[in-house]
Amino acid sequence: MKAISKRADAVLRDLIEGMTECGQYCDIDNAPEVFMAVHVECITVVDLGWIYSVGHYSEQNGDLMADPEIVFLVTKNQGSYPIEVRMDYAGVRRESVFFDGGKIKSFAPNVQADQVKFANLLLGNIKKQQGLKIKKSA
Repeated sequence: MKAISKRADAVLRDLIEGMTECGQYCDIDNAPEVFMAVHVECITVVDLGWIYSVGHYSEQNGDLMADPEIVFLVTKNQGSYPIEVRMDYAGVRRESVFFDGGKIKSFAPNVQADQVKFANLLLGNIKKQQGLKIKKSA
């Protein structure tokens, strides 16, 4: 699997700092009415690390819509890997890593490589839009 860039990883790890239990989440909205808030959630734990969701959400006809959402596998020291991208308004949901019992069952390397590029871009945008001051060196 391909990891996101060190710069993007620093942003992601700042966003998830302190979230190590399933169900923990936070919303970051440092630019209300200018940019969409960012929702970050610890989804589950697997053998390799934690699964987190990072996304922007809005409502359409009462339904919560991801615009976009990226799901990451975050390991302790080896890196962070996008494993799913969802963009509801475009009707897109692409998974690249599939788990079975906490272990990787299958993997789509070309899809995951595209997700890395998108995640690097999105995390850079989140840092700028929300005015984040990343504590870790990038």
